[in-house]
Amino acid sequence: MLVVPAKEEAFAAARKLHVYAVPITRSTSDVSFIAFYRGAPTSAITHYAKVVRITKNMSFQEVFPGGSSILLPEDSALKVYHLDPLVELQRRVKKGRNPPISGPRYTKMERLTKARYLDEIWPPEETKSTKDRGRSGAKGKAKAKEADLPKKGRTSRGGKAAKEAEPKKKGRAERTKGTESPKTETRKASKTEKKPSGPGEGPEPAPKRRRRGKKKVEKEEEEEPEAGPKPSMRYIVDGSNVALEARSFKEGGRLSQIELLTAKLEETEGAVVTVIVDANLRHHIDRKDDMEVMIKDRRILQAPAQTDADEFILLTAEFHRSKGETVVIVSNDRFQDYIKKFKPRFDWVKSSQQKFMFVFSHEGSEVIEAMISIS
Repeated sequence: MLVVPAKEEAFAAARKLHVYAVPITRSTSDVSFIAFYRGAPTSAITHYAKVVRITKNMSFQEVFPGGSSILLPEDSALKVYHLDPLVELQRRVKKGRNPPISGPRYTKMERLTKARYLDEIWPPEETKSTKDRGRSGAKGKAKAKEADLPKKGRTSRGGKAAKEAEPKKKGRAERTKGTESPKTETRKASKTEKKPSGPGEGPEPAPKRRRRGKKKVEKEEEEEPEAGPKPSMRYIVDGSNVALEARSFKEGGRLSQIELLTAKLEETEGAVVTVIVDANLRHHIDRKDDMEVMIKDRRILQAPAQTDADEFILLTAEFHRSKGETVVIVSNDRFQDYIKKFKPRFDWVKSSQQKFMFVFSHEGSEVIEAMISIS
């Protein structure tokens, strides 16, 4: 089985035309199945399809009669996998700790259907350095355990060698004692002599040394862990407004419009995207099951029933602003009701809002690109 990364346009083409094309210059094997890893905000393997046949050296126009209405044109010759209708996995394979799939990868169908995360299919490889660190850590633990044992119970080779070396050390000390010069002897004597503390009293006891190691450890334990870095930009997306853009409520919204806009915003380095939708949008969206999964996984936040999501969009933005984050609300709504009612509480909205629009195919059936206003 071949697992390929697919943008929403390529995934839409595979779903609609039952083909997946790749330039002949890229090396891919002839396989029986193809699975599709969809990027953010989905970030999971969601569908697979059986390969019916494979054709090579086809032009872009031969594969996609609609031209650029679905995908950007490709000049080089294509290798085309002709597919059966796509089948949705019963359990999506999420990104997990692994980085997202950036190129074609291979696995078995049995392994794919049992996995929940990518690292269950392709376990992260251990580098040499991490293995070495693990070995040295194990040795250190063994030495520490040995040090904790009472002296009588030690039976290591090091202990025997130390005992055998003791008489040798004594002999050396006796030899060197006789050869010491008078100057060194007087210097040693002066060091060992202690002044009496008073008449008739013996030498003063040596001052006790203060142990500072424990206090340092205690201070280190008391210190709170440093908080993670704040995002450079926090986007709060009006999900219902985005899904219903250029569509009537009767026609229903498109989940792909939310996904496309979210992916566009996440291209900003260090950006975090929060999508909030009305509770009734789940009944007026094209891919109801996919949206239910996204709500369950907290990739989309749903406002409580019979409430306006605009209120929670403003409150969420206000909360993150109070934390010192740079917040931008992405919506074509003006929020006039709340700005007037709670003036001057939400006066900042006008300067912290960005509008958006979509570029559609020439027949208006597919969304090609998301555009966000420059602020």
